[in-house]
Amino acid sequence: MTPTDELSPGARALFRGAKQNEKGVIEIQTHDQMAASEMLNKLQSAYVTRSLNLNANVAVHAARDASPEDALKLFDAFGGQ
Repeated sequence: MTPTDELSPGARALFRGAKQNEKGVIEIQTHDQMAASEMLNKLQSAYVTRSLNLNANVAVHAARDASPEDALKLFDAFGGQ
């Protein structure tokens, strides 16, 4: 066994603890890096959750009846560039 103060920085960051089970086997416990990373990102507000409900009343004509000019006007009306 290696004393924890002699572990590399990466190994020290992963090490959570050790325990001995009923059969005398030593089990090494490690931190879940993905879970820790997710929690850190959430704490730093890396995830922004927003909800938007939008109701639009528009007259939509059949595409086969639209001229290219009409289609472009509709595209521009929705913020097309």
